[in-house]
Amino acid sequence: MPKSPLFGGLLGILGNPVSESELPITMFVSTHDMKLVEELFPRTIVMDEGVIVADGKTKDILADEKLLEAHGLEKP
Repeated sequence: MPKSPLFGGLLGILGNPVSESELPITMFVSTHDMKLVEELFPRTIVMDEGVIVADGKTKDILADEKLLEAHGLEKP
């Protein structure tokens, strides 16, 4: 898990570990940390230069290597 102040509040709310069913609210998180995304979020929206380029199940988006590469993201 990241230790930067950016995620301090998020991790404080969620605790460690957390499952999808324990997420009590909808959250908007902007990150390039695909490991965090994979572990915590069932849905992912990928934006590039302000345009939504993908929206769907996190597992499907992270499995799309061409999409990740085209938008500067790495598979966790």
